[in-house]
Amino acid sequence: MVKVNVDMKKDEIHSNQNSSSPTEQAGQFDSVQTPTTIANTRPLTQASRKTSAGWIVFFAVLGILQILGVLALIKIASWSTRQAEDGVISDVQFVSSILFLVLTLAAGALIIITTFVNLIGLLIYMIRRKPRGKALVFSILSLLFSAILLSFGAYLRYKTTVDQPTQREESVERMRSEAMLRIEKSQKDNANPEISKEEAIVLLQTCQLKGFYYTKEMYEEHGTSPATSLTGIVLTKVDGEPHRINIADKLIDELVPIAREAQKTCGSPQFWRDGTFEQYQDGKWQFRGEDIDTTPNNVPGQVQSPVTDM
Repeated sequence: MVKVNVDMKKDEIHSNQNSSSPTEQAGQFDSVQTPTTIANTRPLTQASRKTSAGWIVFFAVLGILQILGVLALIKIASWSTRQAEDGVISDVQFVSSILFLVLTLAAGALIIITTFVNLIGLLIYMIRRKPRGKALVFSILSLLFSAILLSFGAYLRYKTTVDQPTQREESVERMRSEAMLRIEKSQKDNANPEISKEEAIVLLQTCQLKGFYYTKEMYEEHGTSPATSLTGIVLTKVDGEPHRINIADKLIDELVPIAREAQKTCGSPQFWRDGTFEQYQDGKWQFRGEDIDTTPNNVPGQVQSPVTDM
């Protein structure tokens, strides 16, 4: 009886094995990883890791080049500022200026190329490789740095090609307009430049004049000269205020002593005579490097010879 039961069990097991479909049997066979399958997948994983490491090294080098380019531009700009402050031009500085231009162009080209390559390459890398963790953080930071550099470069380009020329033109036009207004105002203020001797004395004694010209009577200002004016005195105003007078030779002996007294009291006017100015230095008035006797009775100066027709 026992033998019969054992035989029935064997037949049932054999029947179940025969009834399983070929697909199930194949699935069972495929699900088993043989040593050969594992060995074939290892090179693919190692190659993928090497490719990712290569991309990381590539973008790290690009980032270093970008930083070096920025530091080079900062160093070059600092050097050029010092050169400009020195204000001395020499052969060495001329060569240095050429070198400065070349280095600036090289650093700028380095930044531009690495920035564009970094932006495009990183986007491709992030789309294809889908980095995670630290690689993702570094990729985002590098993209932001490149975007900032690109934006700053575009801003500088706009400033140098659009904004600055416009501001320069506006500044030139404003300066031209202001100069025309000053000329028109000066012409209006000096429309009647002749003043009397009494008026000139008041201006000297009240310290209103900055300049006192003599030995220059043939010089014409505002349409007249001391020699041809009725009073022998021509007044020049600046910003509507009395600034200097130019006197005829016939008034030198009378007005120079008064002007010298005004010099002692007011510290002005400054004398112009014989083709140049007197200079106040070391507490004394000097003329062509020599001290001047400023006593009222001393009237130095060569009277201008009258112009005669040949």
